[in-house]
Amino acid sequence: MSTYYVIDLQRTDIKKGIVVFLAQDMKTRTRFLEEAGTFMEEFINENLERFDNGSTTRAMLTSAIKSSSRTIVPLHNLDVSTLLLSHKNMTQRQAI
Repeated sequence: MSTYYVIDLQRTDIKKGIVVFLAQDMKTRTRFLEEAGTFMEEFINENLERFDNGSTTRAMLTSAIKSSSRTIVPLHNLDVSTLLLSHKNMTQRQAI
């Protein structure tokens, strides 16, 4: 059985890169994937009007989000040094 994240479309702003998920308690919202609730396919299908209606919410396969072309890094794993450019990277970029 597949699992889904539920995206709150009204609070999501794709142009700003902000995606807001429904938390596991189904009351609160979060922008952090590690805090997002995961819901079983059967539960989503029984509640389509609330969790996948296309106007306020959209259910997305967890596997699709985790394998998207963009890397989603859990906040607790973020290392600031990975965001900084090294001299080696700058040299390689200039050479291209």
